Amino acid sequence: LQPMIGPLPAFVLAVGLAGLIGLLNGVLVGYVGINPIIATLGIGTIGLGIVQAAVGGVIVYGSNPASAEFAKGRLFGIPVVVLIFLVIALVGHFVLSRSFWGRWTLATGGNYSAAEASAVPVQAVKAGAFVITALASGISGGLLGLTLQSARPLIGGGYEFSAITAVVVGGVSIVGGFGSVPRAIAGLIFVQLLTNVMVLDGVRTPIQGFVLGILIVGAVGMDAALRKRGVA
Repeated sequence: LQPMIGPLPAFVLAVGLAGLIGLLNGVLVGYVGINPIIATLGIGTIGLGIVQAAVGGVIVYGSNPASAEFAKGRLFGIPVVVLIFLVIALVGHFVLSRSFWGRWTLATGGNYSAAEASAVPVQAVKAGAFVITALASGISGGLLGLTLQSARPLIGGGYEFSAITAVVVGGVSIVGGFGSVPRAIAGLIFVQLLTNVMVLDGVRTPIQGFVLGILIVGAVGMDAALRKRGVA
């Protein structure tokens, strides 16, 4: 659609469609009660199939070099993509730590039944979390498409593993109730630095995955142990 409606409307449309998929996921998880992993995998597979059918299974190339220059550009010496990331991170940190929605989110993740008994709209909170995540993913995918001036449905395969690794290593509880945006960013920086070091040292890709897997298992295990100790 970019050649017909322009890069900016196409970007907004892509983010909106991502948000719509997140809303569908959120309704299934928050209101219908479907397991989050099953719902995410199912809807993701369906969405991927629709997109692949729409583009005919080929790579779609852009036709607006100016948008690529913007995405790759710098402002005050800082990459535009990094500035966008920082703005979203700051907004996310404010919402999570300073707003009633953030408190509801942490309460719902920490103790669903207690939050529900405290009149927290737990169903809406769970659905909203999926929508926010989907919108952020849509922005990331849109920026990646503008940067590469091409779009391929499977280009983001495996990114979800990197995201989970970053937040878990950063100390964000995988079962909910504890975490912050700064912690997630710290985990992201650590995992990226570790990956870069392994690449520079010539560590093979399977070994890199093995190391990151150990990090996830260790972080989740530590989280579980701390929770048990806290309960005790």
